[in-house]
Amino acid sequence: MRWNHAHVLRPKGDAYFLYSVLAHKDIRKWTQLAGAKRKKLVQDAMLNIQIMVPEQDEQKAIGNTLKLLDGNIDNCYRLLDKWKELKKGLLQQMFV
Repeated sequence: MRWNHAHVLRPKGDAYFLYSVLAHKDIRKWTQLAGAKRKKLVQDAMLNIQIMVPEQDEQKAIGNTLKLLDGNIDNCYRLLDKWKELKKGLLQQMFV
């Protein structure tokens, strides 16, 4: 049985800001081989990842803006799915 592990981070500022920064950070240079083929991010390497962190009020503003944008993107995907279903239904009606 293989066990995976997780690193728990507790942000000192805005959590969504930290999530956004880390979600878009290329961490490949900090990963190490674990076993024959799999790479993983070990704690020592994770603690050496540097990110620019503005003051907490700026983090909050950035986090809120990114959260709003992500919500808008999600809404667009839902709307796109509805348009695709409508198209599918129309095509089925036309060619049946």
